[in-house]
Amino acid sequence: MQWFKVVLLTALTISLVFQLFSVITVPITSNIFIAQYKGYRFGVFGWCKLKASVCSQIRMGYALQDIMLINDNEYLHLPTKAKYALSKLLLVHAISLVCVFMLWLASIVICVFWLRVSKNVLFGAVLWSMVTFMVSLLAFLIDVLMFGSYVTWASWLMLVSAFFVALSGLMICLLIRELPYKRFVKLQKEVEIDVPMRKRAGSEEAWVS
Repeated sequence: MQWFKVVLLTALTISLVFQLFSVITVPITSNIFIAQYKGYRFGVFGWCKLKASVCSQIRMGYALQDIMLINDNEYLHLPTKAKYALSKLLLVHAISLVCVFMLWLASIVICVFWLRVSKNVLFGAVLWSMVTFMVSLLAFLIDVLMFGSYVTWASWLMLVSAFFVALSGLMICLLIRELPYKRFVKLQKEVEIDVPMRKRAGSEEAWVS
């Protein structure tokens, strides 16, 4: 059973690190970006131009003043305004990071106190892992929809992270399955320790009488 816990914590830790890499992209950092196109690097909260070393402000979505998105050959085949509106959905990356962090904290509590945790809490963790998986997958799909084949490794980490979240959900399901048996074994050991002590005390009283 210990290996279930190890796999659960390892999977969620890797997922959390991968999602963090996908969020701290340009312009927060200079070398991590989810897409690169025609000398521009795109991040969750803005963009940077390589030659001029100019970055946009950290904000949600790309503003209409970002001229680099206005060109004759739109590789996304979407209207310019629709593209700007779609860029605001990149905020899903940050939401996904928060979801994974909450699931990671819940997994620590479950692994430490799992014999005392109720099934409702475990079922809630499984449901939350499903929500986190869908949000993580949605973040990757938004990247692909916006940038197509120009996505970089930071965007692909979201897909890998979604896989580890799904794996963690499976581990929690296995913990739910083993929980009644482990509680029964623990209770049986407590009974086996308690019964001989009572018998010995009774035999001593009979010998004294």
